[in-house]
Amino acid sequence: MKQKNFELANFQHMDSKFLHKISDIENVELIKSSLKKGKGILFVSAHAGNCEMATATVAWLDVPVNVVAKKIYIDELNDMLVGYRASKKVNIIFKDTPGTGIKQ
Repeated sequence: MKQKNFELANFQHMDSKFLHKISDIENVELIKSSLKKGKGILFVSAHAGNCEMATATVAWLDVPVNVVAKKIYIDELNDMLVGYRASKKVNIIFKDTPGTGIKQ
């Protein structure tokens, strides 16, 4: 994926056309055929580049996207980032939240 690193300031205003203009996704057919078969897909990524843009771009393919994340200790900043992600159809599953089964 080619990405720009400082787009988060405008993230909430980005639409699918813009995201696809600045990002490339390979093997889209493989992703969609796996979902049609009822199979999930697991993407594993380091927190490098602009992962916010990458997940939003995938979500705009009408692929359900869940991201495992650590809650940011500044509540206002955490709420802002969760809101940004939700506006792009990206769901956050927080580590160490009861019921998720995900521990740090």
